[in-house]
Amino acid sequence: MLSRIAYSILYAVLLLSLSGVTTTAQAVVSCQDTISTGTTYRYIDALAFFTEFNGKTYAIAKSAVSGSQSLPDIYFDFSANISREYLMTGTDTASLKRMLSLGQFGAAKPVSVDSQQTLDFLIKRYGTYLGTATSDKSTYIDAWKEFGPVGFTAVDGSGLPFTKWPAAGAYTGQDPQAVVMGSDGIWASGLDGTRSSQIVEFPGKLDCALSYIDPGTITPPPPPPPPPPPDPNAINNIMCGQDLNNNGYAGDPGETANCIQTTQGQFCPVGSTECVETYTAPVCPAGSTLETTRDMCQATAQNVCGSGYTWDSGIDKCIATVVCPENGTFNPVADRCEKLVQNDCPVGYTYDANPASQTYDRCVKSATCTDGGAFIAAKDRCEKAWMPVCDTANGYAYNGTTGKCERSPICTYGSYNATYNLCVQPFVPSCPSGYSYNSSRGRCEKAPECPTGTTYNVVTNKCDAITGASSQQVLSCSPQSFLCAPYADSCCNVSISCPNGPQGQVSVAANYCCLGSDAITIQSPLDLLTRTELTSTGYALSALQCDSVGNCSYYFMDRYCADGSPASAWMLSGSFTMASTQMVCPAGQALINGNQCLSATNPTCSGGNFDPNMDVCWATYTPTCTQGTYDSASGLCILAPSCPNGTLNTTTDLCEATITRDCGTYSFDAAANLCFSSPVCANGAYDAAFNVCQATLTRNCGTYSWSQADFKCLQPVACPKDPAFSQAVTTSFSTTLDKCVSEVQHDCPAGTTYTPLPIGKCEAVPICSGAGIYNPQKDSCFEGFNTCPLGTQYACMEYQGKMQCSPNPCFNPGAPGSEVTTTLDESMLQNDGPKDANGNCLGQIYIFNGKASRCRPPGLTVGYLNNCCESDKVASEDTGTSISTAVQGIQMAYEIGQVAYYGNALVTGAAQISAISTTATGAVTSMTVVSAAGTTTTLSGAAATGAYATMASGATGASAIGAGLQAYAAALLNPATIIIAVVVLVVMKVLMGSGCDQGDIQTGMQNAAKDCHYVGDYCYKKWPLVGCVQKAKSFCCFNSKMARIIHEQGRPQLQSFQPNGGWGVPEAPNCRGFTPDEFQALDFSRIDLSEYFEDVQKDLATKIDGSQQTIMQNIQNKYQATPK
Repeated sequence: MLSRIAYSILYAVLLLSLSGVTTTAQAVVSCQDTISTGTTYRYIDALAFFTEFNGKTYAIAKSAVSGSQSLPDIYFDFSANISREYLMTGTDTASLKRMLSLGQFGAAKPVSVDSQQTLDFLIKRYGTYLGTATSDKSTYIDAWKEFGPVGFTAVDGSGLPFTKWPAAGAYTGQDPQAVVMGSDGIWASGLDGTRSSQIVEFPGKLDCALSYIDPGTITPPPPPPPPPPPDPNAINNIMCGQDLNNNGYAGDPGETANCIQTTQGQFCPVGSTECVETYTAPVCPAGSTLETTRDMCQATAQNVCGSGYTWDSGIDKCIATVVCPENGTFNPVADRCEKLVQNDCPVGYTYDANPASQTYDRCVKSATCTDGGAFIAAKDRCEKAWMPVCDTANGYAYNGTTGKCERSPICTYGSYNATYNLCVQPFVPSCPSGYSYNSSRGRCEKAPECPTGTTYNVVTNKCDAITGASSQQVLSCSPQSFLCAPYADSCCNVSISCPNGPQGQVSVAANYCCLGSDAITIQSPLDLLTRTELTSTGYALSALQCDSVGNCSYYFMDRYCADGSPASAWMLSGSFTMASTQMVCPAGQALINGNQCLSATNPTCSGGNFDPNMDVCWATYTPTCTQGTYDSASGLCILAPSCPNGTLNTTTDLCEATITRDCGTYSFDAAANLCFSSPVCANGAYDAAFNVCQATLTRNCGTYSWSQADFKCLQPVACPKDPAFSQAVTTSFSTTLDKCVSEVQHDCPAGTTYTPLPIGKCEAVPICSGAGIYNPQKDSCFEGFNTCPLGTQYACMEYQGKMQCSPNPCFNPGAPGSEVTTTLDESMLQNDGPKDANGNCLGQIYIFNGKASRCRPPGLTVGYLNNCCESDKVASEDTGTSISTAVQGIQMAYEIGQVAYYGNALVTGAAQISAISTTATGAVTSMTVVSAAGTTTTLSGAAATGAYATMASGATGASAIGAGLQAYAAALLNPATIIIAVVVLVVMKVLMGSGCDQGDIQTGMQNAAKDCHYVGDYCYKKWPLVGCVQKAKSFCCFNSKMARIIHEQGRPQLQSFQPNGGWGVPEAPNCRGFTPDEFQALDFSRIDLSEYFEDVQKDLATKIDGSQQTIMQNIQNKYQATPK
C-alpha cells in the first residue's frame, strides 16, 4: 500500500515538473468551465490532449481519441455548413463562421496555422489522429473566404500570415469556402461536412494544459500502478441485476452488479446496450418544409399576377396573351393587332366578298316578296298562289288534297257512323216491374219467388219450409240388420230367395230380386216415409236406395222391375213385429233433425221464366231511344246528321261548301291562275341585269384604322395594367415572347425569402433547437446518442466512454423491502433435558441426531468465483460422538482463524481495538476490532484472548501468530482440541473476503466427508426487483458417515419417516435422530455399512500430525506475504 502511494506521489511530482507553471501566463478560461451558456458540457468533457505551445493552448476533439459518436465527445466536430443560400446570395445564417461569432463553441476556435513552426507542432502532436483532407479525419483551420470576389482571410476577417496551399494555388471564385487540413499539412478549400479530428486553440495556457516538449527530449514517466483489485464480494449501497440466461436464478456471474454513478444518474451495467443516434426534425418557419437536396426550408411562393395575367413557372414572369380588341388578331410578325374590315351594308343586304362574283365588293341581297310570294327571276316579279277562303264561321276548313272546304258532319244526338251515314246512339233497355237489366246476359232478371214461410234453396232449386214431424209405429226385428239407412230408427235382417218369373230367371243382386237383366227403378225414400203398408208381407225388402243427387244408402222400400210389374211370388224369411214409434212426415216431405219435416215446392216467376241453372227469374227487355228512332237491323238509335251551308258527301263522309280565291295585295292572273307582284328592294334598287337588289357599301374598322394598302384594319398592341397590382409598372409588351409581360409578386411565409430561378422557392435555413447540430447527410438535427433501443422509457447515460442504457433499475438492497433472506434453522437438539438422580434422561432420547445445515454455491453473497459448498478438507471421523461435538470442533477452528487474522491486523496496524473487556485478574474476555476499511468485529472468549496476546507479544509475523494460538489453546484449557485446525486454511480464506461463513465451512467439510444427506436447493437471498441472487444447498449433517448411512437406509423402513425418508423441504429439513423405539425397529441386515468401515479411522494419526504442521506453515506464509 505504501509503495503504491509513494509511486503515485512521484508520478504527480514528475507531471508538475513538466508543466511549466512558472513560465506561461494562464488562460482566461478553465478546462472545467462550461463551453457555452446553452450546455452543461465542459471543455475537458469534449476535448483531449490540452497542450500549451508558444503561448496558446491546443486541443483535439475527444471523438478523435475515443472514437465515440455521442455527446460530449463530438461537440467540437465542426462542420462548415455552407448553405445554398449562402452560396447563391451571400446570406449566412448557420455556417461555422456564424456559429463561432454567436459563441456556440465558447473561447475555442479552429486552429490558426500562422507559421511553419506551428504547422510542424500540430503535425507532430496531433498528426496520429489526422487523415487526408478529404476524409472526416481532418480539421478545419482559421481560414475563410466570404461570398463574392474576395480572397481568403482569417475567420475574423484579418489577413493570413502564413498559407500552405497546394501547387494549383487558392480558389479565386466567388463562392464562400472553409479550409481544411489533413496529416500532410496541405490546405484544401471548398469542402464541407463534419470533421471528427478537429483541432482547436485557446489564447494563453489553460489550467489543465501541459507545455509541449519535443517527444525526443524526454522519456515519459511510467504509468501509475494499477489499483488493487476490488473485493468480488463487496456490495455498495446501489445494486441491480437481471436473470440474463433465463434459468430462474439471477446469481450467475455477470447477472448482478454495482450501479455506476454517471453524470446522468445511477447506471446499471447488467443487460445494458449502447444507445443509438438521436435525431430530431429541424424547425422550419410556419408554412415551409425541409427540402433535403438543398438542405433548406422551402415553401412554394404564392405567385401573384395582375388581373388577366398568369404565372409562367419557366421564366418566373406574369404573362398574358395579347388580346386585340374588337375580335382582332395579333400578328406576331408585324407585332400589331389586325382585323378584317367590316363591310357594312344596309339592313338585309350582304357584302359579296367573292372576287369571282359579278357582284363582288357590293352590298347585295336577293329580291324579296311580300305576303309569302316567291321571286321569279325569269319574270322579274313575285308570284304566289291564291289563298282559298272557307266559311270558318260554320267550321269549314280548306283541304289542300281535295281542294274543297270541308268539315265533319254535325250530330246533335249520338255520333256519326260512316257505315250508316247517320248519327247513331245505343238504345236503353227497359225491364218489366221488379226486373233489372243484366248486361252480361243481355236480359232482365230478378230473384225466384217463394211462398210465404219458405226460402229458396239454391241446391235443390226449391222453396223450402220446416214443420214438426208426427209419430207412428215402426217395424222391429231381431237380430238387427247392418242394412240401415243413416236416418232409419230400425231395420230387419232378411233372407231373400228369388224364384223364376214369367220373364225368365230371377237373379239376386244386393238383396233384391229382378227378372232377367231389366233395370231397377228405385223409389224415393220420401215416399216410403208416408206408406202405411209396412206391416204387409207382400212387398220385397231392398237394401239399396239412392237420392236425387246420387248419394246411396240402404233402406226398406217396395221394389219394381223395369216393366212396372211388382215382383210377386217373392219369398221373404224372417219374422216381423211392430214395436216402437218413429217420427214421420207427410208424403213429399223429408224428416230432418229427428223431429222436423222439410217440404219443398217449386218457385214462381211472375211475368217471366225460371232459370234453375242461374237460380233467377228472367224476362226480355224493350229497347228505347231518347232521340231518333230505334233501328232493329243495327240495334241502334239513329238520327240524320246536319251540314250548315253545305252538303254531305257520303263518299268522304264530310260536309262540303263553296271556296273563295284571295290574292291579298297581289293581283290575280286568271290565265296563270295565280297571284303576282313586283319584287321588293328596301333601301336599295332592283337590278334586272343581275336579278338582285343592290345598296350602298360602308367600310367599318371600329377603333382600328383602315389601311387600303393592306386592305385591313390595323392597331398597335396595348397591354392592360392592373392598377391594384404591385408590379403593374413593369407591364410591357415583349417582342421576344410576343406576349404581355410583368414581374411576379412573390408572397412568402414569414421568415422565408424568395430565391429566384433556378430555385424559384421561398427559403430559410433550417434551425436546430438547443444544442442540436444540423446534419445534411441525415437531413435532421443530431442531438447525440440519446435513444435507447430497448425502449424510450430507459435513459441513456455515459458509461465507459459511450452512451448506454439499461432496462434494469438501481436500488439499495439495504432499504426496507429491497432484500428478502431465507434463513435456515440450523439449531440442533442439545443433551440438556431433565434427568433423574441417577443421571437417566427423563425426556425424549434421539439416537444419531442430525443438524440442518446449508452451504452456498457461487452467487451474489459469496462471490461468483467462490463455491462455499466445495472443500478440499475433510472432517475426520474423530470429531466426537455426536453432531454437537463435531460443530464445537469446527467452531474452535473458526476461532483459531479469527486469532490469526485479527491478531496479525492488530500487529501490522491494519486494525485497532475500539473497546475491550477484562476480568478482575486482567484476562481479556472480549474486544471490538475496527479495520482500516471501517469494518467492526467483536471477538469474545478464547478468540479475544488469543488475538490480544498476538498484539501484546511484541513479536511479528509467525512468532506473533504462534503466541496468539498458544494463548487461545490455554484459554480453552484443552490444548488437544487444536488438532481440528485442519480447517484453518479455509477459515482464513473466509476472513480474507471469500464470502463463506462458518456454516458454509462446516457444511462443506462435512459434506466432503460424506456426513451429510442432500435435501435440495432454496433461495437464500432474493431481491424483489431482480429475483433470486443467492441460492443455498440444504443438508442434514451428522457426526459421522455411519450416522448418515443409517439414516439414509433406515428412514425408508419406518412409517414415521414417510414418504421418501421424511427429510422435509430445503427451507426446513427434518434432521432429527431416531427415538429408541424407532432405532430398535430398524432392520440392520438391510443397511449396508461397507462405505463407512472402509474409511473410518484410516491414517488418522498421520492426518493429525500433518495438519498441525500445515497450519503453522501456511499461517506464516500468509502473513509474511502481506504488504507492510
